[in-house]
Amino acid sequence: MKKLFLSVVCLLLTNYIFAQSSYGLKAGLGPSSIVRTTAEYNLKEIEFDIAPISGHIGLYYRAPIKNDFYCEAQLLINQIEAIYTNESNLGLGDIDPILITTNSYSHFTYITIPILIGVQTEKVNFNIGISTSFNIRAKARIIEEIDSDSQELVLGWENSDKKINLKIPNFDFGPRLGAEINTSDQLTVFANFYHGITKLYNFEDRNFYGHERIIQLTLGIKYRLSQL
Repeated sequence: MKKLFLSVVCLLLTNYIFAQSSYGLKAGLGPSSIVRTTAEYNLKEIEFDIAPISGHIGLYYRAPIKNDFYCEAQLLINQIEAIYTNESNLGLGDIDPILITTNSYSHFTYITIPILIGVQTEKVNFNIGISTSFNIRAKARIIEEIDSDSQELVLGWENSDKKINLKIPNFDFGPRLGAEINTSDQLTVFANFYHGITKLYNFEDRNFYGHERIIQLTLGIKYRLSQL
């Protein structure tokens, strides 16, 4: 009798959860950057250049928890773009220094799994959670300009003979915040912000240290395929 009662309760709970759960597609675009933090002799500096286009595409699954709260899991292919510009002067004896501008472009591809807890109203939803990413590709190319005379050095995915495979951690991890506006029963507009905790590059010695982390802002849509 006890086993029968527990079986009925489990069946009812399962039917309740899956009756109101939903799944669908998610896609978004937005700016991203690598935030560089450096310190030399206790002088700390934070800098970053914004890459205008990054984004992700994938699937989501949402299940209610209690009242207006819900839990959501996502499976995404996530692309992060990063730009870094550096200017330096090259002195050659008595000749005037030559200005060298170096632009580096980095491209990171991740499989990303955000796990979110959210609160929903009739029109607006808010969520917060943790995002874990697994790196599957990291490339770079460099363009150098010397006094307006462009000398391009292709070191990335555009030239298979001179690819740079960036050595970064296999995993990235950090908080993700989001807001959504329900425009219809099936269509939702969203905004997400992510800040990675993992240090992509890390260098330390007695008087200097530097490290880099990912940030990403994404705007996009979610399309509900079905409600279970």
